[in-house]
Amino acid sequence: MKQKFLLLVMSTLLFHCGTTGSSATKDGEIIENDALNALLISVEQEQEMGDAFDSTLRAPDSLKFVSHSTELWKYVDSLKRVMAAQISDEVWAHILPSGKTKANFFSVEIIESETVNAFAVPGGYFYLYTGILDEFNNEAELIAVMGHELGHILAHHSRNRMAAASAAGGAIGALFGEESSGAAIIAQLGMAYFLKENGKDDELQSDRIGIDLAYALRASPTGIASFFGRDLNVSADGSCKNSTLDKVEGIFSTHPSDCDRVSQANEWMFRYEGASALPLNQAKYKAKVSSLE
Repeated sequence: MKQKFLLLVMSTLLFHCGTTGSSATKDGEIIENDALNALLISVEQEQEMGDAFDSTLRAPDSLKFVSHSTELWKYVDSLKRVMAAQISDEVWAHILPSGKTKANFFSVEIIESETVNAFAVPGGYFYLYTGILDEFNNEAELIAVMGHELGHILAHHSRNRMAAASAAGGAIGALFGEESSGAAIIAQLGMAYFLKENGKDDELQSDRIGIDLAYALRASPTGIASFFGRDLNVSADGSCKNSTLDKVEGIFSTHPSDCDRVSQANEWMFRYEGASALPLNQAKYKAKVSSLE
């Protein structure tokens, strides 16, 4: 029986701290569930925001999606379902809105575009472009990036970013409250708000969650390091030295540099015994995505 991927969930309240959930594993990435943010923006509002965002993407003449009847989408969706099965009950308790179940919360879509990217929005929605699927060398890289996007959802990164903006006194704070619908928030903030880059800490945390999920599936957890480390000078110990340009970008950018991600991904991955021997499933992946050629 495969080891369950359990994430330790903690709740932090202003002036009062206490845990609202725990897990039985020491290996999973710790996800802090800030109860103050949860009071400001409920999981139901997150779901409404995701629903509204997805509906807008599906507007006529907007984007073209890969059909759910294709082998490509069925393959990606099957990985999504297997990954979702690794998430602990403790974590589910903090992400599931009313009316949703573990079986239907996450939704993955593939957008037909040469863009090399993937993104996630509140409410369990995440999207992959065919451009990034074409760039992956193996299944391990796909699983890592899918796990990374799931990580943004599991850790409520969009919600936390909105809550931080509200606490800073911005006009965004007036949008939240029990009567505020997710659709109204989307309308006021604009869809671009949810496509903004996450901060360095959020990106690195999502990388770690992607690595944890890959290992829980007994797939190679090397995907993050291999995908972002392509064409970089990575040493035998897994470290990567930034160029002068990378250092400047690393200091002033809200996004970690590729070298930062590779070094930290390798450091996190090395915690797992035998990780480097787990399968990459290159042939399987190439066969599944052959329709992109």
